[in-house]
Amino acid sequence: MQRKTVALRALDSASLFLRKQFRVLRSGRTKDDGTPVSDADDGSEERIIRVLRKSFPDDAILSEECGELPGKSGYRWILDPLDGTANFLAGIPIFGILLALAKEEEVLLSFCVFP
Repeated sequence: MQRKTVALRALDSASLFLRKQFRVLRSGRTKDDGTPVSDADDGSEERIIRVLRKSFPDDAILSEECGELPGKSGYRWILDPLDGTANFLAGIPIFGILLALAKEEEVLLSFCVFP
């Protein structure tokens, strides 16, 4: 299956999750750098990574919350599972999911989804 198709499936799953959690989930915590993170960040990340790993287990993933997951295919997914966590937690509908795919050092695909 093509990586673009799988990425869109992963983003759909995470978008649905975030839409369901929006204005329901209001709790978060603060990372060491002072930025907020919530269960919605973690849930979005988990859904995206699960879909990507199922189809492409040898691809590396760099995600904001869990860090680097190594791979050996030469492909690397770069993920921010919830950009705008402070807005999300405050009930402001300006937030999104950012995902890119690189091969070696060249970005091949990028996505910005605003659930």
